[in-house]
Amino acid sequence: MLLLAVIIGAALIMLSVYIEWALYRPIRNLVTKMVEISEGNFEAQITDMTNLREIRILNRTFNTMVEEIKHLKITVYEDALREQKTKLAWLQMQIRPHFLVNALNTVYSMINMNRAQNAMDMCIYLSRYFQFLYNRPTELILISEEIEHVTTYMKIQQMRRPTAVFYDVDIDKDCNLCLLPPLLLQTFVENSFKYGCDPAGKLYVSIKARREGIHTVITIFDHGPGFLPDILEQINRQKTIINNGRECVGIANVCERLKLFFKDRARMIAYNDEGAVIKIYIPMEER
Repeated sequence: MLLLAVIIGAALIMLSVYIEWALYRPIRNLVTKMVEISEGNFEAQITDMTNLREIRILNRTFNTMVEEIKHLKITVYEDALREQKTKLAWLQMQIRPHFLVNALNTVYSMINMNRAQNAMDMCIYLSRYFQFLYNRPTELILISEEIEHVTTYMKIQQMRRPTAVFYDVDIDKDCNLCLLPPLLLQTFVENSFKYGCDPAGKLYVSIKARREGIHTVITIFDHGPGFLPDILEQINRQKTIINNGRECVGIANVCERLKLFFKDRARMIAYNDEGAVIKIYIPMEER
């Protein structure tokens, strides 16, 4: 009986050691690697060998899963980087050659008319305008910086057509910390100058910003003929606008950049109210 008890005890000890080596240790190792993965170490791999087929399959499956997650992470990063480069390229394309040519022609005319002070003012505005375009990074900027830029643009246009261009800017002080993508308002202001003149050729543009709950609401208005029905529908459905067979990507790009920075926390609507109206809802962000 004593011998049998010793044999049984030894067998239990060997079984316990085998279970520890063949089952518990691989499982603990797997749990350790899973913790490393959760902490961001995607180089974690299980290299321990085991005789249990099920554990080997589990280990191979885990290693394959880690490789796929790492590949997916790299793919997502590359897609995001490509998207950012696309936005940067769009920003760098904002220089309008005809705008510069027209402005320089205005400066030339002012000099010929002995309006030296006006010519110097125009040169200063042009310098500020292009300095913003060249030096502005692609991260969010304060609303005051964006307003300063579009105001400079409107001043240049007003100096070119002093009796036809009028504008008003009213930014509530509660909106001073609002952050938005650079050149977000430029597209709509340019569209107002293209399409917002009344039959007499005059243009009035208004830009306002008010705090509404967790959003800063920016309103751009012009007193022109307003949006055509099909254009209005395309804007509000956030589709690329097709106007007279020509693709207009500016507004669609604005929608894309809003999604890029704010996901579904920002939105834009367009409607007609004695002219064209654009409202952009920007969530308050900490700088």
